[in-house]
Amino acid sequence: MRRIAVKFVELIVVVFFVSAITFLLLNLLPGSPADAILGVDATPKAVATLNRQLNLDHPLPVRYVDWIGHILRGNFGRSYVNGEPVSQAILQHLPVTLELLVLSQLMAFIVAIPLGIWAGYRKNSWTDRLASGGSFALLAFPPFISALIFVYLLAVRWHVFPATGFTPLSDGLFANLQTMFLPSLTLALGSVAIYVRVLRSEIINVLEENYITAARAKGMPAWWILTRHAFRPATFSLVTVAGINIGLLIGGSFIVEEIFALPGIGLLTLDAIYSRDYVTVQGCILVVAVGFVVINFIVDLLYPVLDPRVRDMRVGRTGFR
Repeated sequence: MRRIAVKFVELIVVVFFVSAITFLLLNLLPGSPADAILGVDATPKAVATLNRQLNLDHPLPVRYVDWIGHILRGNFGRSYVNGEPVSQAILQHLPVTLELLVLSQLMAFIVAIPLGIWAGYRKNSWTDRLASGGSFALLAFPPFISALIFVYLLAVRWHVFPATGFTPLSDGLFANLQTMFLPSLTLALGSVAIYVRVLRSEIINVLEENYITAARAKGMPAWWILTRHAFRPATFSLVTVAGINIGLLIGGSFIVEEIFALPGIGLLTLDAIYSRDYVTVQGCILVVAVGFVVINFIVDLLYPVLDPRVRDMRVGRTGFR
């Protein structure tokens, strides 16, 4: 419990610094929301009046403290552009981004886990070389390039999937998955390359352990050794990388949502940036930052589950069982 409490405090500190830096950077940008709302022909008097109405004439520290105070009470403020509550907008758009991340990671794990295990088991074989080379090739393609290729081939040329747009789950699972397949596949490619490389290396190292040699000496089949004895220790690094990667994918989803016109948190943030809707941008970035920190917090809690030796070390034992 003490370790969880310490991690929780660290989470709060990180979120605080992220929110403070974001608030500062957004308010250092040239121009103001009043300029974007009133247009280029607005008079200085009208701009000053609107700034007073939006409390933008207050000192920066005062505005930050006021914003944090409202956030702690669950009030993210209202959009400068349309007056809509920011929390309501985030709740409307966040499920799309979450679905995109979940589907992309399911695709990545389904492909990467068996491929990484087999590449590690068949080290230096043609399968291993093909998996390693393919991983490097996938890493060379940024998401926006992969997205354009998929749109051209699978949407424009062969008409298998829609190029843009989003169908909610309430309109049918199949229609929803059709609109989410290409964006999810775009995000999944980079994850597949990373996970295959990490899992391959870990499997190679685990297969050199003494208990694996003992299992082979007992005549256990290879599939049993790989799935029951080698995979779980190898997931330690995989889970670590997955936690960091999922957090980074939240940022990568912004580009994908823009290309495929998905109404997720990324598209909401980009639209708010274009219109200088600082309150909405701050709320979206805060949600993304909290999500990133929470994911890594959960990953850290999973370590003792995956490897009991970590739990033994943390309770003060010396050495491993």
